[in-house]
Amino acid sequence: MSITQYSTKSAGVLWRFNIKIKGRTITRRGFRTKKEARGAELELRNEANKGVNLSKQQMVLGDYLDIWMDHGNNRNWTPKHKQRITQLMEPVKEELGHIKLTNLLETHVVKARHKFRSFWSEQTIKHSEVQLKAALRDAVRNKYISISPLWDFNTVDMKNAPLKDLQVFEPSEQKSLIAAAREYSDGTDPRWFALVYLALNTGLRRGELFALQWKHLDLEKGLVHVRQAMHWPPNTNEGVLKKPKSRAGTRTINFLSNEASELSR
Repeated sequence: MSITQYSTKSAGVLWRFNIKIKGRTITRRGFRTKKEARGAELELRNEANKGVNLSKQQMVLGDYLDIWMDHGNNRNWTPKHKQRITQLMEPVKEELGHIKLTNLLETHVVKARHKFRSFWSEQTIKHSEVQLKAALRDAVRNKYISISPLWDFNTVDMKNAPLKDLQVFEPSEQKSLIAAAREYSDGTDPRWFALVYLALNTGLRRGELFALQWKHLDLEKGLVHVRQAMHWPPNTNEGVLKKPKSRAGTRTINFLSNEASELSR
């Protein structure tokens, strides 16, 4: 190892070191003291002993995220999911992309979080932070760094997230919607009316509504049995019937007798 001084016009006298690891000479510079340079040299040797690819340590976060989203992960992303991850990482790259992987700190992410609040919801910010943590875990797995700077980082706490104002149909708007649905379905298919009516009176999700069949409706007892849901794979308009994602998704919903009579007309 060689630790030497050098002079700069802006910062004055600084220290640098040269070490040879596996036949390759590595130089690091910009240290204020000889002690600081020696500590950095020891840390670098420890990284090499852990199998870290030292040539990747100078990589900035933005370049690494490009690699990660392309081929640096072992996740079987669908095209739609990958597009979503890309959308989440673009603002992260713009705000933090210039920082080296080895220099990234939790404080950088927290500072970026405050800026993201000007155009993202708390939930979207949390999703972006979760993906960033996953990317850095993969960086450790792929020997870019020895430890993730965010390994114990707490992402956005949704307990204190502001609730969105829900926009609901006023009673007069509901009546107009039902009347329009009935008029349209009379000339086409009665299922269009049932779709709108159940959406207003049961709160079923879109996929659950489109997956309903007459056998799932018990009009005498006023019950709707949710047993499947419609999913639309990426890049296709063809729906696929699947079971609900969780046990809670398989359920039975009650509706009033007068509501059941509307569907049996």
